[in-house]
Amino acid sequence: MTDTELIQRFVDCFTRLDESAFSHDDPAAFSTSPEALVSIRRCGVLPELYEQLATSYRWPEVEIGVARLLPNLPAENLQPLADSMFADPVLNNTLVSKKLVRFAMAPNYCYDPICFDLNRFSNADCPVVRINHESVLSNGTVGEVEAIFDSFRDLMLAVLAIENQP
Repeated sequence: MTDTELIQRFVDCFTRLDESAFSHDDPAAFSTSPEALVSIRRCGVLPELYEQLATSYRWPEVEIGVARLLPNLPAENLQPLADSMFADPVLNNTLVSKKLVRFAMAPNYCYDPICFDLNRFSNADCPVVRINHESVLSNGTVGEVEAIFDSFRDLMLAVLAIENQP
C-alpha cells in the first residue's frame, strides 16, 4: 500500500470510528502548500505521514480508538491546527522544550497529551508517546512517558486494524 493509500484509508475510518464528530461534514480533502508546515514545526520536521495528512485533509477533533486527533479545521493554511497543537501554554512550554509535539490527546477525554517524540526521529518518522498530564500541570516537568507506538505509521496501521475488526 502506498503512503497516499494509507492516508486515504486512515481518513476514511474517521467517520466509522467517531460518528459523533461528523454531524455535518466528513473529513475533507484539502490542498495546502508545504510552506504552511512552518506553523506546526516548532520543534522541527514532524513525521512525513502526519505532514502529508495535515496538508491534504481537514477534520474536526476525532476519536480514533487509540487517541483523539486534534482538529485540523478548514483554512488556507495550518494555523488552526497549530493553534490546537500549542493551545495550552503550560503543556506547550514543558513539552516543546523536551522536543515533544502534541498532536492528539488520550482517548475517552483524558487530558494526557499524545506526542511525537522528536528526540528519536529517524527515517521520516518517530515514536508516539503518551505523557502523564498531571506531572506537567502540577510540576512543570515531563514525568511518566509511555511509548505507545514505535512510529506514526504504526499508529495509523493500528487504527486501521481496529476499524476492520468485526
